[in-house]
Amino acid sequence: MASYFPYYFYRGFDLKTLRFHAIYGVPLFLLLPYLVFFVIGYSLNKNLNAAIEYGSIIPFFYALILLWAIIKAIRIQYKEHRERNNFLEEVGVYFAVTPWASMPILSYFHASQLVEVLFTNTGFIIITIIFISTSIKAARKEYAELLELKMADKQSSPYFTENCSRFGLTKREIEIVQNIRQGHKNKAIAEGLHISEGTVKKHIENLFHKTGTNGRMELINKLVSKDNG
Repeated sequence: MASYFPYYFYRGFDLKTLRFHAIYGVPLFLLLPYLVFFVIGYSLNKNLNAAIEYGSIIPFFYALILLWAIIKAIRIQYKEHRERNNFLEEVGVYFAVTPWASMPILSYFHASQLVEVLFTNTGFIIITIIFISTSIKAARKEYAELLELKMADKQSSPYFTENCSRFGLTKREIEIVQNIRQGHKNKAIAEGLHISEGTVKKHIENLFHKTGTNGRMELINKLVSKDNG
């Protein structure tokens, strides 16, 4: 699990400076110690206890490097984008995964199983709090967006048809846009058009790509606006 965290941060938060650790984290964390101490070391001295004793040395030091690399990547990301909410979420997740990334350190110092369990469960509690908080914020944002979309749909636009043609939208894509304007979610759109929800998502991705937008509200605003260049 500890070796997975660099990849999680790399993909989940787009922390590009973690690319090396994301790709080679598992080999460095798991395979290298196994090869050095259990395959090579044990084959030379036939001492299994020594292999177990020293097998956590590489993960110990690599865990320290990882913790520093992740927090450094978060700081760089914040300096470039200055998004306070994302920064706080990233730091919160960092402290949540720190107990797991620190497992090799606890193992190196022969910490008791009780200490390890308490330490790692703290991480789970933090992750749970972050997940609930993020879910509530996302639900509120989605609800507010749906209200805006319904309000926007009540106002007819003389530029909608022209813009749909300008961006090269297909008949099916226009149908989906009209459903989005009415505040329908993907599942309702799929049921209304008798297609799968995955197909709806794919069409919406194509709509974002064609119009150069990143969200439903931005998509609708661009299609109903006169100045959309």
